Amino acid sequence: MTIRSKLISIFFVAILMTVLATLTGNYSNALNAEQIESSKNRYLSYVIAKEFSKTSADLTKLSRTYVATGEQQYWDAYWHIVNWRSGKAQRPDTLNKDLYPGEKKKQRDIMLELNFSENEFSLLQQASQLSNDLIATETQAMETIRDAVIVEGPFIPAKGESANAFALRILFDQTYHAEVNKIMTPVDSFFNQLNERTATNLSAITKLVSFWMGVTLILQLLVGVLVASIILLSIYGIFNPLKLISDSMQAISEGDANLNSRIAVNGKNELADLAKAFNKFVSNIQSLVSEVGSSVDSISASSSQLSSTADETDQSIGNQHSAIVQVSTATEEMVATVHDISQNANQAAKAAQNSDSLAIKGQEIGNQAIFSIKQLSDELDLASSAIQTVGDSSNTIATVLEVIRGIADQTNLLALNAAIEAARAGEQGRGFSVVADEVRMLAQRTQSATQEIQNMISDLQSNAVTAVDFMNKSQQKVGNCVENTSEAVASLDHIRESIDAITFMNTQIATASEQQSHVVANINQNVLDIRNKVELTAQGSEKIASNSDSLSQLSVQLSETIGLFKYK
Repeated sequence: MTIRSKLISIFFVAILMTVLATLTGNYSNALNAEQIESSKNRYLSYVIAKEFSKTSADLTKLSRTYVATGEQQYWDAYWHIVNWRSGKAQRPDTLNKDLYPGEKKKQRDIMLELNFSENEFSLLQQASQLSNDLIATETQAMETIRDAVIVEGPFIPAKGESANAFALRILFDQTYHAEVNKIMTPVDSFFNQLNERTATNLSAITKLVSFWMGVTLILQLLVGVLVASIILLSIYGIFNPLKLISDSMQAISEGDANLNSRIAVNGKNELADLAKAFNKFVSNIQSLVSEVGSSVDSISASSSQLSSTADETDQSIGNQHSAIVQVSTATEEMVATVHDISQNANQAAKAAQNSDSLAIKGQEIGNQAIFSIKQLSDELDLASSAIQTVGDSSNTIATVLEVIRGIADQTNLLALNAAIEAARAGEQGRGFSVVADEVRMLAQRTQSATQEIQNMISDLQSNAVTAVDFMNKSQQKVGNCVENTSEAVASLDHIRESIDAITFMNTQIATASEQQSHVVANINQNVLDIRNKVELTAQGSEKIASNSDSLSQLSVQLSETIGLFKYK
């Protein structure tokens, strides 16, 4: 399985886990909002119930106070409460902000909006009816005081009873106290049922929130494990082998490489292919350097032999020149000299043929070297493309890491919001607050791990760029080697041309010598011809000597170049 496939698989699973963690986190937040709404509804239910209980007590107190004092303010206060409870007047601004302060709203309608159960609402309806019955009694008493005459109502005055005494009696006797106590009985039952119902709902929602927060925490832990796996895979599967290959390439580019060493190939992935390509590249360089070294040795030997032949040719030319000077005085000496010239010409022809063979072999070796170097350049291009592919894969990793980092930031923000809501819930949200803190710490660790991966990927990209630069330098050196080898081949072409000229001239000298030995009568003409040939031979000898020096210098340069590598 390739490194690219491994990384894509791990990233896919990490993204899936992160998406699941986000979904469970969002669901937990929704449950948390429902929990807060349930707590708020429970609180408002208590408030509206307390409001009903308190206003009922206030009505009793105000009616009694008015009957006892007859002051108008108690009358107004009494009917103000009756009116805003029934929705005929605006509710006081001092009430809870969620219970419609300053608006006309029946107290009964507010209770319906708070979703009271049928039993709870029935108890409040019972208490409300009892309260209304008391209002009728209280109204009869208060109107009797206001009008100073007993008005009609639920109670009948005793014989001879005054209006004041009648009003005081119906509001302070045992019957009135019993009716007040009847109101509190269904109110107390309402509070008990309300407490039981809301506590049960809140407990169920709290358990759901705890469960889904636990699931979110587990998914976050799995994401952390996957991120750690990516880090370990990057360190041991990518960075270490790539560092080894980079060091080996740097050693070759600096000229201190041991071409006998190879990189161990482990596994079947992109880095293993890169290591194989590098080993093949080093092997080709080793073969090329070895062949060039052998060619240099041959060229050096050939240049030495050619130099020796040039020296012999110079010596022969000197002998010929002496023979020509003496030919006018001694024909016999001329014949002997001509015979020597013939022998030397034959030897020079053989030496020239040997030099021509060596030059041809040098050309073939040079052409082989140029072909091998071009193959080496193509393999360097393949290795550079493989390293560029690794750099592109690291850019893909950076993009996915940005996504993981954004998800971790969102998880951290969600955990912070959850902690705030848990703090608002008080004691009921303390456990939820601990879980939220753990989620936030996990998100922060995820952010830190993501940053470390980002730094490692930057190092990977930098090493890949460095490796490509080293390969580019190696290609440039290979190009220089091709140019030098081409120049050597061209020099060998010139040497062959000079050798052909020498061979041709030596053949003419041998022919002339044989003719001179058979035709002594034409000796003077032959001497002139020999003199001309000697001059041409001198020029050819100078060219041979010059070409021999150039070939010797070229072989020294090649020896110095291949000496930078250890290939034996």
